[in-house]
Amino acid sequence: MTLVRPHDCVRCGATIRPGEEFGAVDVLDPDGDLEVLLCPDCAAALRRFLDGDLAADSAGSDGTTDAS
Repeated sequence: MTLVRPHDCVRCGATIRPGEEFGAVDVLDPDGDLEVLLCPDCAAALRRFLDGDLAADSAGSDGTTDAS
């Protein structure tokens, strides 16, 4: 897939521009299929989470966690 216009990462809001790397996740929402775009950092965090690293769910795009 190639982007033809900028999109925001659904997790952190970072702008993904055409030509930049990104992650795409096909999910099924209540209204039907939905493709979600993630910046590379958030895509990596999702991969870690799916691999069983539960701390990845609370990690920010820079890999830090909120201590509050």
